[in-house]
Amino acid sequence: MIAVWEKEVKVPLSKWKPARLSWIDCEQPTRDELAELSKATGIPLAQLRDCVNPNKRPRVVNFGSYLLLVVRGINKDTSHAHTVVFSIFMFKNFVVTIHERPVKGIEGMREASRAEKSELLQSTGLFLYHVMDAVTSGFFRTMEQIEQEMDTVETQVMKEPSRLATQKLFVLKRRLIHMQKALFANRDVIASLEKSRALKADELVRFHDLYNDVAQLLDLASTHRDILTTVMEMYIGSVNNNLNKVVKTLTILSAYVMVPVLIASIYGMNFQFMPEIAWKYGYVFSLVLMALSVLAFHFYFKRKGWLGWP
Repeated sequence: MIAVWEKEVKVPLSKWKPARLSWIDCEQPTRDELAELSKATGIPLAQLRDCVNPNKRPRVVNFGSYLLLVVRGINKDTSHAHTVVFSIFMFKNFVVTIHERPVKGIEGMREASRAEKSELLQSTGLFLYHVMDAVTSGFFRTMEQIEQEMDTVETQVMKEPSRLATQKLFVLKRRLIHMQKALFANRDVIASLEKSRALKADELVRFHDLYNDVAQLLDLASTHRDILTTVMEMYIGSVNNNLNKVVKTLTILSAYVMVPVLIASIYGMNFQFMPEIAWKYGYVFSLVLMALSVLAFHFYFKRKGWLGWP
């Protein structure tokens, strides 16, 4: 799908003129749309096809007549852990953006009002900053969602650890890893762009602020990964603690039974001279002896603080 804006007006690509300051956004393009875009902008078709390659590495390339930036954005589909390749072609009078999947942050620019689009499209350099800023804001929003999910999982691990919580931890950690890789690459792209001579001085100041935003996101991602590692250690410790409680309970129960079994086994031996066998109260005596042994163990364990119940 190709959308073209000239200032505040949306026009079809067939009626668009390259001399006008405009933005062409190409989302999930087909082969025919890429061919039409190549014909209208002069960008080689092979290069356009390469820009939707999901394995395309972020970079900045100056082709003389235009500047190509390849960055990573956040997929609007939150169930998709991987980031999305987002390619930007900056010409003198217009900017072309291409992405295979919807990118979080860019949809806000697509849905902006005419007045807002007119304000954004003042120059290609400033518009490039707004595009990069929108992509970066997508990372910020995703980081906030991850932080909320982390709080939920942490509460669940503290109350009642489960396998589902473990799976959620791994999913969140995998998302953070993909985000960190993308942010490192985007930071390098912004640094390369600052060193290039394609932008004006006042525009470079904005990109320096954008560089600081990406650095802040990297710090947040690192902090969240450390927190997830701590929560995982808490989960493992909680599981081990529960296992120790089960083992301790079984050990105590076996100790309760051990002495009565010993008494029963003694009186079950077939010796001829056992005074209690012929005694009138021998059966009651053996039962009382077993009960007293269990009580003695119980009070001993309670005094030592080994019981998990009062």
